[in-house]
Amino acid sequence: MKQRIISALIAIPLFFAIVLWAPKPLYLGFWYAVVVACSYEFFKIRQYPKNKAWVAALCISCIAPILFYFQKLDTIPVISMAYVIPLIWLVIVPILFARYARNHEYKSNNGLMIGLWFFIINFFFAFVSLFITATYSRWELIFILIIVWANDAGAYFVGKALGKRKFSPNISPNKTWEGFIGGVVIAMMVAVLLMRENIVLSLCIGFGIALLATIGDLFESMVKRMAGVKDSGNIMPGHGGVFDRIDSWLAVGSMAAAIKWVLSPWIL
Repeated sequence: MKQRIISALIAIPLFFAIVLWAPKPLYLGFWYAVVVACSYEFFKIRQYPKNKAWVAALCISCIAPILFYFQKLDTIPVISMAYVIPLIWLVIVPILFARYARNHEYKSNNGLMIGLWFFIINFFFAFVSLFITATYSRWELIFILIIVWANDAGAYFVGKALGKRKFSPNISPNKTWEGFIGGVVIAMMVAVLLMRENIVLSLCIGFGIALLATIGDLFESMVKRMAGVKDSGNIMPGHGGVFDRIDSWLAVGSMAAAIKWVLSPWIL
């Protein structure tokens, strides 16, 4: 616990300073480093040797700067790719959950997992890159992350106090339905506090973020359980790896980027 507190006291102010006030090159460089580090941990979990994991991480993340460039142009190829993200989070990943729940020895096809990761990690970078434009304020990114954190905190504390019915015992034994509902409710309340103009829209956004954050968290838990590891890495003492810290963000961010591009022909 002491390690966790010290790490948090150092990392949190640094994170906010970079996200809110860093110049554009440093901001993009920070998030690209996060993407590469997270990809490295993913491939290590998938039991790649260290050197091959770094090569795979750099190769699979190389499309991220291209997506950042294309996001200014809203090109048809990128819009077409964006349709894959809802398919991943709302169809393919839940199917993987069901298969793993039925068979604990299920490891999933390596090609499938790499393909999923390619879209997830690159669209996540595209998402955070949006917030250096005139249209998207960096404070908006912080607001979204606060809603994700509110969901995580609500699920943890409500689950700890009231949790009885297991949510997904084979993938994440500590999660309960009571914690899930508590996280959703608190995320919706925080969304309303941060976005007061339209309460109905705020509630919908809070619910959507909470649902996707939970799916992202379960996805990482499943990937780690397939490999029999507890943490994705040890970059932050007491907090695990980068993947452990942003698992919820990946689903929320990549889906938000996909929605932006899918709807862009009608809203731009």
